[in-house]
This record gives sequence, C-alpha cells and structure tokens, in this order.
Amino acid sequence: MLSTIPTLGCFALSTQGRDKGSLYIIVKIIDHDFCLVADGRVRKMQNPKKKRVKHLKACQEFVSAALLAKIADGTAVDNELHKALLAYRQKCLKD
Repeated sequence: MLSTIPTLGCFALSTQGRDKGSLYIIVKIIDHDFCLVADGRVRKMQNPKKKRVKHLKACQEFVSAALLAKIADGTAVDNELHKALLAYRQKCLKD
C-alpha cells in the first residue's frame, strides 16, 4: 500500500526525476515539502538525496525499530540501509 505522507524510516518509491522507480528509505524530514532519502549504495547517509514529498510514494512498511533508532540518531550505516531495502524487495516479490 502506498501513500503520499512520508514518515521517518519508511520505504519510499521515487515517482519523478532521473531516479524514477528507485526505492529509498526516508532518513530525514526537512519540512512539509522536502525530505532526505538514502539507499545505502548510490545515495549514502553522508550524502542523501533531497526529494520533494510530492515526488515520492511512501510505503506503509517501515525499517526495524533498531534501524529506525539509528536513523533518528544519525548513526545508521549504509550497509544496514541496503540490507533493509533488499529484504523489503524480497518480501514484495513473494507477495
């Protein structure tokens, strides 16, 4: 299920731009128009992508509670983000 309201730690699908169709994790919400997203490979935690909220479809699924706490603290590692995205993709393929 997809919605347009982003929340910290949720998976989001890009709907516009060169990265259209890419899956990200929301790592910071700047304001009601913009948020920062990362995937752990192309967009790392040190250099997240600034995206408009209207150009994202936020999924109802979230990362684990431990990873969410690390994202909120800013101590999340890129490898952890990438593993979470891989697990989410595998789960979606099974459904």
